[in-house]
Amino acid sequence: MQTHGGQEAADVIEGNEREFSAVLRVDWNRNGLYDHPLSDLSPYVEDISVGRAWSSSIPDEVPVVSGSAAAELSITLAGTYDGMPLASAMSRFNPHGPVYGAELAGCEITYDIEVHTEGGTVTYRQMVGVTRRPRITRDDGTVSLTALDREEKTRSPVSMPRWAVSRYWQDQGRRQAQLCDGQWLIDHALRSCGVSPTGQTWMTWSDLEIQEGDTQDINKARCVITGTGGLAPSVGWYDNFTAQRFPNVEGGAPDMYVVDGVQDSALSDDPQAPLPLCFNDHDADYLSKYWVDDRDTLFPDNTHYLSVQLVTRSGAQHTTNDVPLIGVRLSRRDIEMYVSEGDVWLLWRDLEAGTFHTTQRYTIPTGQDSVHVEAAFEHSPENGLRAYVGFDRTPNPWVQFSTDPPPESTPWDPLIGLVTVHRVVRFNDLMYQHNDWADARQSVDTLVKTTDYQAALDTSKNKLTHFPRARSGDDAWTIIKDVADAEAGAAFWDEYGIFRFWNRDRLAQKRNNAVRTLTVDGLSSLEMSTNLDSVRNVYTIETQTTIGVNGIAYEADDPDLFRVPASNDEQDNRFRIPVDNIVLPRPWTLVQHDTLGDEGSGFAQWSDQVAHGFVPQWLENETWSEDQFKDLLNIQYCWLDRDGQLTFQISNGFAFPMRLAMDPTSSGGESRGALRIMGSLLEDRGSTTTTMRDTTSVQKYGRRNLKLSGDWHHDTGQVEGLASELLARTAEPVPTTDDIDIPGDPRLQLGDTIEIVDTTSREGFGTFRAQIYGISRKFSANSGLTDTLSVEIVRDPVQGIWDDPAYGIWGQSLIWS
Repeated sequence: MQTHGGQEAADVIEGNEREFSAVLRVDWNRNGLYDHPLSDLSPYVEDISVGRAWSSSIPDEVPVVSGSAAAELSITLAGTYDGMPLASAMSRFNPHGPVYGAELAGCEITYDIEVHTEGGTVTYRQMVGVTRRPRITRDDGTVSLTALDREEKTRSPVSMPRWAVSRYWQDQGRRQAQLCDGQWLIDHALRSCGVSPTGQTWMTWSDLEIQEGDTQDINKARCVITGTGGLAPSVGWYDNFTAQRFPNVEGGAPDMYVVDGVQDSALSDDPQAPLPLCFNDHDADYLSKYWVDDRDTLFPDNTHYLSVQLVTRSGAQHTTNDVPLIGVRLSRRDIEMYVSEGDVWLLWRDLEAGTFHTTQRYTIPTGQDSVHVEAAFEHSPENGLRAYVGFDRTPNPWVQFSTDPPPESTPWDPLIGLVTVHRVVRFNDLMYQHNDWADARQSVDTLVKTTDYQAALDTSKNKLTHFPRARSGDDAWTIIKDVADAEAGAAFWDEYGIFRFWNRDRLAQKRNNAVRTLTVDGLSSLEMSTNLDSVRNVYTIETQTTIGVNGIAYEADDPDLFRVPASNDEQDNRFRIPVDNIVLPRPWTLVQHDTLGDEGSGFAQWSDQVAHGFVPQWLENETWSEDQFKDLLNIQYCWLDRDGQLTFQISNGFAFPMRLAMDPTSSGGESRGALRIMGSLLEDRGSTTTTMRDTTSVQKYGRRNLKLSGDWHHDTGQVEGLASELLARTAEPVPTTDDIDIPGDPRLQLGDTIEIVDTTSREGFGTFRAQIYGISRKFSANSGLTDTLSVEIVRDPVQGIWDDPAYGIWGQSLIWS
């Protein structure tokens, strides 16, 4: 409930003498200023209705308030503008009108209700949304305009990281630390649309297309870890499962995440906006490893940019750490950022020369809940080798390490692109980017952006063990709806255009606290019914299992799948294989083998035990055969490109075409493909079904089942917790009521609970509470403001509730035991 305005506004809203007005504004110029001649449409409003209602996969008759909602605004306008009917003025084909040639769809619109009190006007925001194209009618001169809330802004496709709980670490008793909070996934989906609870996010490729134009020629290597409840990288790739290190949460170690994250400053005074999750500060033994999104674009030259939001309210930045917060491996070079004892500093290490350079230590600003730290290394012919550290978008002067230009070439490094993160402080939004230009500040502007809109996310009650690959590419709103639905939470854009995710604990809290009491005199009608449709006393729980394992990630099954022309360079022969189950291919060299088994060949013997290698054949005299005297010097390495395709390169410096295959004599009489790539991969284990029941209810009403299933039910313990809570509410019939019509109250919001009192006589319904899951609010210039509320009764009047003013009916109702 919107509580500003206090008692003075309440007296008007709940009284008999009510004076409201509607304020409707549209940003037709799309500049955020609302300065178009027709931006203020308030004088033309005939009637406005705004409707929003949560819906979920749970059947309507089951009394569970949860789901997602997109608000829709419908407006009728009439009047004259500059001597012409409004319909004419709003025709984009009328050269005399103010919107001539303009596109009227997709503009931001705001709608407010003003309550006029003796002390002044109190404004209650009703919606921020996006217009659809208006419908104009020449006959009566009216204009019909519709709009949807910012759900329209969450239609970007979402790329799912390849990640799952590791079988290796699960077997070591380290499962809890691996689980992903549902908050992370909602945040990840929102960030694809430029929205985040931390106030900043990364520039997507779509953002760069708008800012830079065509992105095809922009070479960037990136890695982004948000830390809002999950380990998976939002940009980049998760490293080998066994390379990670996890605290023993089951054994009493601190949790992986804490509700202490960086909050958008615009939400700092919002009591309904919890802090997001962030990484907890652990000791140096616990680390995470990642890879940049495309190793092929990475090299030591030019600019390397680091960015992180440090959580400073808890003081974790003052701990003593002798390991870097982040280190990135370049070609035989390392760059590192350290955070220790309240300071930040940088290190450049040249592994080839055995030298290193460091900056001075910079003191982290104090007195803030969070500090944005940026840092850059530059190695260019123009400026040599230098670095800087900055705080809150204010860089310190460059520190010159050397004036030497970068070398013309660097040795091959199988670990190029490896990102190592030590979770020794609390942080969000750790980012790295390499740019192929020597302008560090431009790096800032092409990686970090302020969020377009605010988001306030509860910690999820659901923990995820993987991200279903089939959902990659779904739009953000679809994913958000399904994730919220899986835990009986709520996801919606509120009246002020802030995205909200509420877990079921918050919904229960709201259910137990009525914000307003209504008497039957204030209702147009009241009907109530009770039947068995609301009873669900058996819950069938289906969970999906995918586990992270190490093994053979890819094996060629066709001898002609990989052919290389004669005398061909590796740069001209890059093979890209569409895959969706490979988390990361092994970065080490693919080794050449043979199947002939002759001694002295110098090549390892190919067998079923080989997990990372290949066998080449050449086409000589129209016959494919191996040649033990042709050494390819190995395929250097394979990697995942930015699109997640398994990529490797191979050169053939010999005068004959080549393929990767085994001789018929070594493969049962026919040639077969001979390429195996080891790595980390996702292994689907299918589904598991369990059942919970309320035996007393089953004996009374028979079996009445509700199945909980879907892409986001993974951890059996978590889903059983959900089922247990729902079972307590659905084992007995709950009365239902039709929609309730009341004089409009612009303060009421979804999730609010109202108390309805009908105790004026013995024939009354008594007192009960109902939680709002839908509101249709109509304003008319002639008839004022009315609300139609869709509600679920949340508490049935029962006997013997001790000392409750509404339900503790002393006397005959009190049963002692």
